[in-house]
Formats: sequence, structure tokens, C-alpha cells
Amino acid sequence: MNITPDDSAQSEQNFEHPHVERIDLPAGTVYLVGTAHISRESVELARTVIEHIKPSSVAIELCESRLKAIQNPEGWKNMDVVQ
Repeated sequence: MNITPDDSAQSEQNFEHPHVERIDLPAGTVYLVGTAHISRESVELARTVIEHIKPSSVAIELCESRLKAIQNPEGWKNMDVVQ
């Protein structure tokens, strides 16, 4: 993984990765982390960004089917897989 944070007071500004976009807004800074749902590397990237940046909030975008799977993890038992 090509991540280049450092330990200086400016480390937040020096965080670089091709799948991380820093967006500076008047109300604060947003880090947009591009991920693949089934990628172990994406999990590690998200974890590293959160540990390094220490954001006050984290938001996750989910498609409707993944949201339903989280809300009802037993839902697959009711699916008609023979269709």
C-alpha cells in the first residue's frame, strides 16, 4: 500500500494515497476514500486513514442491497435461490 503519512504536526496535510482525496471546505476537511466492497486492501486503507487522520466523524456510503443485508443479516434465508 503506497501511503506516505509522517509524524509531524503537518502529517494530516501530508497524507497521500491515490485512492484518498482531500477536500477542504469552509466548515472543515473531508477525506474521500475510494474502496472496493470485497477488497482487503480497501479495508486496510480505510483503517489507516481513520487511524492517521482521527476524524471527528466517519460516513459510509452503501448501496440499498448492502444496507438491507446489514439491517437484516438473516434475510438471505428467505430468498428464493431457485428462481
